[in-house]
Amino acid sequence: MKIFVTGVLLLALYSTIASAEEDVRVTLAETANRSLQAAAADDILNEAEYEDLRGQYQHIINQFPEWYEGYSGMATLALMTNQCDDVIHYANTSNRKQQNEMAYYSLTLCYTKTAHYEQAVKAANATIALNEDLTKNSEFMIYSAFAFTEVGKYEVARSLLAMIMKEKPEIKSNEKFLITGRNLATRMREAGLIE
Repeated sequence: MKIFVTGVLLLALYSTIASAEEDVRVTLAETANRSLQAAAADDILNEAEYEDLRGQYQHIINQFPEWYEGYSGMATLALMTNQCDDVIHYANTSNRKQQNEMAYYSLTLCYTKTAHYEQAVKAANATIALNEDLTKNSEFMIYSAFAFTEVGKYEVARSLLAMIMKEKPEIKSNEKFLITGRNLATRMREAGLIE
């Protein structure tokens, strides 16, 4: 009987510790993510903000190396500073811990930027599978359409551009949208699909 009570007490203590650790993880991640969103809101990330955010996410990684969130945050931060090698490293590490749409989102953009289109398409498909709402994100859809074009999936690319145009008609004047549309038309012309 004494062993059973001790086992139950140990289980309760472990549950309490695990719950407290989860609370700490979530609090750290929420704080860092709020700081990242605030920095992203004005489209400018100064050096002090960058170093602060990098420190916050590195702290999460150091404290909880098996949790995906710190790595995903580092990938997003690297994306904001256009450091695609770091994005790819951190996002892939994050996805090995737990697949998540923000890591795949970051991979989609960076694989497209670095002309790794097959990998970009896989990342785009994974992003949408995890969160269909990202089909309303103009940047994601434009980069995804470009990648699908470059792997010869022209109808998918056309559908992606049509979806974002329906969602946000003002996108027609966006330079990246126009470049992606022209690229799609050029590739389709080269393939003999349009004149």
